[in-house]
Amino acid sequence: MRCKYGSIATSLVFSSFILISWYSIDRGDGLGSCQKQLIALHQRLLGTEKESLKRSRDLNTILDELKQSVSAKKNATENLINITKWKVWNNTSKRTMQLTNVFSYLPHLLDHDDSLQPNVLIGQGRTAVSMVIGIPTVKRDKQTYLMDTLSSLLRELSHEERNDCVIVVFVAEVDITH
Repeated sequence: MRCKYGSIATSLVFSSFILISWYSIDRGDGLGSCQKQLIALHQRLLGTEKESLKRSRDLNTILDELKQSVSAKKNATENLINITKWKVWNNTSKRTMQLTNVFSYLPHLLDHDDSLQPNVLIGQGRTAVSMVIGIPTVKRDKQTYLMDTLSSLLRELSHEERNDCVIVVFVAEVDITH
């Protein structure tokens, strides 16, 4: 029984091979059309491989030029940094350097030790909001606009916007009674 299936399979493979060979034979010059297509494909692949090698060499050349340029700029930067360090060292050894800070621009804050800490901090401790609105205000003799501004903001914000924002009021006044 096994021999019968084996011989049937062998004859099917052999007949398939004969049919394929018979269809691929070109009657004119003896080469089959498949063979011609394979030769043409092989030639195109060789041409593509040559072109690929040429482009690879060109890219390696460009990469080497970039590396040289980067190393030259790095050396120039290191030299400039060393020169700058030398100049700073020589200048600071002769005189002291005055650094500026917030008190240089706002000297009136020097009189108050707690001037950079908020006097009143009221909040719900919310974090990770998408919008923070800051409102600065100062003491005015005739009228205050803070309540009108806050009312207008809260009236115009939708419920979702109110839940996703924080309003920070900065009272820029040293008088605590304001």
